[in-house]
Amino acid sequence: MKILTAILALAILWSCSALASSSEGPNLVFWPSAVTSQLSQRIVTDTYQDSTGAIWLSTQEGLNAYDGRRVEKYLSLFVEENGLPAGGLLGTKEASDGTLWIATTATLTRFDRTKKEFVIPAALQKKKLDIHAFELSENGQVWLGMTGAIGVFRAETDQFFYFNLPANQFNLNAQVLDIIVSDSGIFALISGHGIYRLKWSAGELEFSRLPISVDIATMAAYTISLQNNEIWLATLDQGILIISLVDGAIRRISAGNDALDLPSNSISAVFHDDDATWIGTGKGLSITLDGGRTFRNYSDFNEGLSDTQVYSIYKSDDSTFWIGFINGLVQARASIVTPISRNNSNILSNTVNGVFVSSDGTLWLATDTGVSFQEPGNQNFLHINSSTNSLMADDVSTTVLA
Repeated sequence: MKILTAILALAILWSCSALASSSEGPNLVFWPSAVTSQLSQRIVTDTYQDSTGAIWLSTQEGLNAYDGRRVEKYLSLFVEENGLPAGGLLGTKEASDGTLWIATTATLTRFDRTKKEFVIPAALQKKKLDIHAFELSENGQVWLGMTGAIGVFRAETDQFFYFNLPANQFNLNAQVLDIIVSDSGIFALISGHGIYRLKWSAGELEFSRLPISVDIATMAAYTISLQNNEIWLATLDQGILIISLVDGAIRRISAGNDALDLPSNSISAVFHDDDATWIGTGKGLSITLDGGRTFRNYSDFNEGLSDTQVYSIYKSDDSTFWIGFINGLVQARASIVTPISRNNSNILSNTVNGVFVSSDGTLWLATDTGVSFQEPGNQNFLHINSSTNSLMADDVSTTVLA
């Protein structure tokens, strides 16, 4: 494994473009997650880590809790008292007081870790809800985006506030597809209409449409996220729209044929991580370091990835990324390697055209100044070139086999 890692690192670090530019994306290592075989179903639509370190994985057929060793499954296939409620899973979130909330398309429930039971709040019992999205505010309020309405549940008082979408602004069957609750405000993505800023005042919920020049109603809008005073709107058919909350400016990102373009207009997941934004597309994973101007696309089977739909992206506390593909869960981490160059070793050239490891573990490099090799246990390279061997008429070596 150490030899293979060395080959990969050298191939990346000593390619003809010796130094990676920001547009090429971070250096990552991917691997198919062993957790996939333990899940209730292979497609992970949401991942969340609670304060105990447990990873909660929502699939199309049940909720899975992974403690680092094994997976405990909770299925809604069988109706039982205090079991997982019926309905498609929308995800898991934890309040500041440690309460773990799980939303399905039919209801909201909290998980009792001691009894391992699901409890629907009294204020929500026997209510028929059609939920599409849910969000948790810092003060513990749970916001639910529904068909024709928005709901807010206050756990401390067991109150549920139900706000119908105003009939003079929205169609009867308009769906609240996503909600953002942040310091910059509360925003809702409403199908067939657009993005709205919400204001809860005097017992009423006011809806103010963001002034956007693009007709969002004609798009298959899917989800919204907030990054640096910009709302990222992901669609399933027309790529990404980035909308500034400062001046209303819009940048539209569509798929292209260039290697640095977005590979697909079907966007199903957006995850912001510091200066990088991870994009789940219909043709694999893409990462941008410059706000969506260029992308590094990851869809190589040999890297543990595929050019298929990405359903979810998440980063756990140990800096591991969890990516839910249509064919299973993939994990990733930043690759930690020590670059070897003329600055920190006795290699004669930074341009490496070929790499080979012989059966005894010797690392061989074909460079522009001959062949260099490093034997196991040695820190320095030895060299074969026109200076050390008269049979070599040209120092430029394109490949090496030993």
